[in-house]
Amino acid sequence: MFREAYPRRWVAKTANEDQQKQETLKEEDNQMKSYIFPIVLESDEDVWRAYIPELETKGAATWGHTKDEALKNIQEVAQMVIEELLEGGEQLPPSVTVTSQPVVAVSVG
Repeated sequence: MFREAYPRRWVAKTANEDQQKQETLKEEDNQMKSYIFPIVLESDEDVWRAYIPELETKGAATWGHTKDEALKNIQEVAQMVIEELLEGGEQLPPSVTVTSQPVVAVSVG
């Protein structure tokens, strides 16, 4: 009965279409994505503290002896936290902007 209702060619075509869709989804998942979010950078006695407010409870906080060092450190920490969240299937906070394009951020001041 199955063969009569669904000819072999139709079943094969559907399987190929499904495989192509899965390959397309895998390619989209492997594309570079950029995550943009605000940070807080503040002086704390003789060091600089940097953190991402919405991700601080996940470990997105660090410090440095200088502003530049704190900014460099928060970049590394942010990457680790975002990777862990994505690998764990957790949702990113709404303040995080996600783009499929590479970006460069410049902070002056």
